[in-house]
Amino acid sequence: ARNGITTHAHQAGRVLLPVLGAGILLLCMAPGCARNGGTEEDSLDSTLVRSEQLLDRGGVVAARQRLLEGLRAAEGEWKGAQAAGAYRMLADLSVQPAHLDSALLFYAKAEESYRGRMQRLEAFQMALASVSVWRLMQRNQDALTQASEALRLATLFGDSAAVNEIRWALLDLYRVLEQPAEMAGIVSAVQATARRLNEPRSEARLSFILGKAASDRGEIEIAGNHLLQCLALAGKAKDSLLAADALLVLAGTFEQAGRLREA
Repeated sequence: ARNGITTHAHQAGRVLLPVLGAGILLLCMAPGCARNGGTEEDSLDSTLVRSEQLLDRGGVVAARQRLLEGLRAAEGEWKGAQAAGAYRMLADLSVQPAHLDSALLFYAKAEESYRGRMQRLEAFQMALASVSVWRLMQRNQDALTQASEALRLATLFGDSAAVNEIRWALLDLYRVLEQPAEMAGIVSAVQATARRLNEPRSEARLSFILGKAASDRGEIEIAGNHLLQCLALAGKAKDSLLAADALLVLAGTFEQAGRLREA
């Protein structure tokens, strides 16, 4: 059932959605998130533990219901060290067609809680999760608005890791929205970071996005060059899945141009 959550993200153009499930609880119960001993905090602990037990038995719906009951019992707002993780878990469990609006609400709550605890990287992860949900809802302009604001804040705070991840999300959004000029504006920054960190997989991923964008525009030769470069870099990175994706897009590009034998 948890895999089903990831499947929805793949159906939205394989947008990466940080669905963490049980790992959230481990993070939230780490020493750095010590409880204050209050009754409200104890109640949230109990809710999280019970929800995790239900998840371990495959009870995704029951776990979500348990979390909702815990939220209602807390008069509609969780507080304390575990609050962000609880909202995040509830959002993850709401990433399904019937509850996408709820997922957006709970990711926003989780983001707010993380920011309140000065956990900026986690807050930016929640913003990116919301971007993925907007895309699942096929509301790409809303996704672009949120991603652009997240990039502005990450740049303002100097969070380089968050800046890089948000740029990746923007690259694919610009591709989908057919905005090549805006896309070109961040390609060089993403490419420079990948080369500086010596990450052939990131370079391959960038070539794939550029190739797919060119294919969408009907620019066959440009698309072919980018996708062949992706294949070479994916081989170097030993990423067979990305190589297979590049081959499929390349085949579709050739077919679009009537080059059926090559396809």
